[in-house]
Amino acid sequence: MSDQARTSKELCDELSALLEGPDAATVGKLLHFAEARQSPSGAPPPFGPPMPPRGEGPQAIGPWRPEQRNGEVIFVREEPNPLRERWGSVRAEIPARKASADTVRVCLIGESVGTGLHYAPEYSVGHVLQGHLDTLARRKGAGRFEVVDLSVNGMARFELMALFEAALQLQPDVFVVLAGNNFTFMMPRSPSEEARAAREGGYQGLLEYGRGVALREVDTIFDTLGDVARRAGTRVIFGVPVANHRDFATRQPVAWLPGDATPRWHELFERAEEAQRRGEHTATLELARQLVELDGRTCASSLRLLGTSLMALGREEEGRAALEAEVEAAVQNPWFAEVPRIAASLQDTIRRVAARQGFAVVDLPALLSEWTGKTSAGRETLLDSCHFEGGAQRLVTAALALEVARPGGSNDVLAKIQALADEGPKPTAEFDASVKFASAMSNASANDALAPVIGHWLEEALRLWPGMAEVIVDHMEMTTAPCPPFLTRAYARMKDRGYKLYFPFPGAAALSEILAVFRRRAPEKAAAVEQILQRHLGLDASGVDLSQQQYCLDWGERFMADWALGIRSDERTRFSRGTNLRAPWSRSRFFAIHDGRSDVHLNLVARLPEHGARREGMVAVSVNGVPVGEVAIGTAWTKHELVAKRELWKPGTNVVAVRWPMVPAAGEQPLADFIDRRERALPANPFPVFGELYHLVARTSGK
Repeated sequence: MSDQARTSKELCDELSALLEGPDAATVGKLLHFAEARQSPSGAPPPFGPPMPPRGEGPQAIGPWRPEQRNGEVIFVREEPNPLRERWGSVRAEIPARKASADTVRVCLIGESVGTGLHYAPEYSVGHVLQGHLDTLARRKGAGRFEVVDLSVNGMARFELMALFEAALQLQPDVFVVLAGNNFTFMMPRSPSEEARAAREGGYQGLLEYGRGVALREVDTIFDTLGDVARRAGTRVIFGVPVANHRDFATRQPVAWLPGDATPRWHELFERAEEAQRRGEHTATLELARQLVELDGRTCASSLRLLGTSLMALGREEEGRAALEAEVEAAVQNPWFAEVPRIAASLQDTIRRVAARQGFAVVDLPALLSEWTGKTSAGRETLLDSCHFEGGAQRLVTAALALEVARPGGSNDVLAKIQALADEGPKPTAEFDASVKFASAMSNASANDALAPVIGHWLEEALRLWPGMAEVIVDHMEMTTAPCPPFLTRAYARMKDRGYKLYFPFPGAAALSEILAVFRRRAPEKAAAVEQILQRHLGLDASGVDLSQQQYCLDWGERFMADWALGIRSDERTRFSRGTNLRAPWSRSRFFAIHDGRSDVHLNLVARLPEHGARREGMVAVSVNGVPVGEVAIGTAWTKHELVAKRELWKPGTNVVAVRWPMVPAAGEQPLADFIDRRERALPANPFPVFGELYHLVARTSGK
């Protein structure tokens, strides 16, 4: 053994002894500070696995594995899983060699926007792009284009770089990249740097730290892509992503504020939401301004109220700026559900670093704004948070096709881009209806504030193809059944008709909107859905634990670390215990299906977090806004039972709400606790927790 090895072992033994002694916390802090300082920028190491070495011979490109046939390399697709298909293309084989010397091979690499979700794979971005390029080739009268679609839903940053490198085996002439909405997911956040940022700037410092990490990561990504492209002599076209500002909401509470500002913020927020529900836009605006002043523009929800009230009052430009700030705050908050969306600062960075690398940039936000005449994107162009509606998808791919075929083509006037888009392939009305229904379900998984958007896409689906009503009924049968969806007769019927729709449990907002739309358009379908819901989800004597994730009215009312693990089992009489529900809002809401014919016993097990001192308070329970009763709880788990009389229930979906005592004015202590835990590399949460539910079981009378 060398002297160096012996020295390393001795140092490790000494370090181990220190970590077991009374100075362990100090040693841990020093180690994390050293980790954060290992690069000149102080940035932590990049997230995700490094790009694998190429090795000898052909390497896999995603699910396409290399095979030798008659001296030629062919990349053969693994058998796709129809229930978990991530890739935009199900192409069976990709020859490494192009068909002819005059073929221009285009490799499309993108995240879900690049696949064309929810149109993929039948009407994917790659499919539409190929159609536009075929049109341009016919006009030119020579040569041909071949699009190789390597886009994949949920593509992470390191996956983009690995695919880019692997795709060189296909000898592409052009790369088209549609990515950026996922760049802020699972950022490499250093615990010690988070502690430093919070110490120096509070929660605002945490947001700025997260933004800085994201911008540095983008520099790394583009440096890598630029090196690969220059090595191969390949052109790169990058489409700047678009965020839905007007028709997609982010509901997040405020982080701990100093002094008594936290309880004051929550009281103001409830008043502002109520004013907005009543359509009192001037009052909402005034309350939103007070919220923003309290939280220092750090909370997405207060910025959302500010932006929407300004828009409603006709102050478009001010409203757009507030909604952009909403997205900036939302995407740097890893404590709540992460939704694919891009902030304006990241859009600007992509424009800058792409140009620095010599990439052609197709500015999709500017293009769509010119097309719609609106300063911010909404349902005219986007199905949900970021995915293109069919007309917008044709326009975007037309601009990309012009850039592929004729460098600088993306600078053509809108009329030329629109003309090419109009010649492109279009989905059938029946297929487009299924996409609009998928969009309604996608929005429903975000939060219940999107009910108008959910209703809009359901109406569009039925307008495009009335037969969609039968599919929706089968979808309700399939996804709410107490068994895996593919075991239901509804799934078999959908498969026989050629539908591959498969979504998770639809959620309260979707169920309510489906029933509302059907009652207007097809009352017999509403009755069919009501029967399905009562049969599969209706309250009965065996009991349903409403605190489990699928019954939460809004996923923003639960921390992501909790709901990601808290899905209950399909068995009605046994509960798969996930984590306890920790309430980040003063009210936790759940939905319950009931026929309204019997009383319901609500069994509640709850407690209050201490927040520095023992606490006691009253928890109020209501059904459809009508009080059921109050119970006293403290910092220890206690069990209570209330009876909600049948008069409070209506047939179909009902809302059960738990109102928690207001959190205390905790001063600076919560921030100090957060900093201390991050310095010790422990999980930490900068948000108040109003209360905790072990369970909330609803049983009808009779047992």
